[in-house]
Parts: sequence; structure tokens; C-alpha cells
Amino acid sequence: MQPELNTEEHWFLGISPEGIGTLGMALNFIVSLGVSYLTPAPPSSIQDLVEEIRIPRGAGEPHELSA
Repeated sequence: MQPELNTEEHWFLGISPEGIGTLGMALNFIVSLGVSYLTPAPPSSIQDLVEEIRIPRGAGEPHELSA
């Protein structure tokens, strides 16, 4: 690593690496919302498959753990 390169003259459009990560996260969130809004929902067979994976057969009822 080269911490001496973490100066404003090496930043992209004056944005630090941490700031770019934040902008990337926000952009990724906006794109994922757009894609989910503009594409149709998956078929019910796929939705059922996902639910079956989330709650496996024989898992039983959920319960609270006592402290």
C-alpha cells in the first residue's frame, strides 16, 4: 500500500477513495431498484423454490433461545 498517494491530487474528481465507495454504494442501490422495478417478477415456481430453500423441510417451528 502507498498511503502517501492518498492526497487530493490523486483523487478522482476531487473525491477521496472513501467517498467513491459511498457513491458506488448509492449508485448500486439505485440501479438495483431500477432493475427490480423495470423487470417482471419471477414465475411463481421460482418464488416457491426460493421459499423452500429459505425454510428447509424438517426444520421445525422457530423458537426463542433463552439467555
